[in-house]
Amino acid sequence: EANRAALREINAQITRLAPAILGDPANPAVSVRAASDAKLDVMAKRNDGSLYLFAVNYDERAVAAEATFSVAGLTAGAEVEVIDEDRLLRAQAGSFRDDFAPLGVHLYRIKKAE
Repeated sequence: EANRAALREINAQITRLAPAILGDPANPAVSVRAASDAKLDVMAKRNDGSLYLFAVNYDERAVAAEATFSVAGLTAGAEVEVIDEDRLLRAQAGSFRDDFAPLGVHLYRIKKAE
């Protein structure tokens, strides 16, 4: 039953975020790097005036990572919403940071991104 509940939650999230997942590729250059040698990746999409980032720590060694995201044109102080985590991050000019648990995934939305 726990697996079914988890699958229902994942399915609901994918359904809710489908417009962003299927959205246009983001115009600004977006990249992610770890403070260590952990393996991170990010996909950037644009939908309804917002920039969505789908990020994962895919390092098979199951190590935590501190990530720095570079986003062209991101203004200092901009809010970065961490979707479904009830958190907001504040951007520096052109970047923001977050921590990833081993094999962790974070989804971000930057509203009214250019």
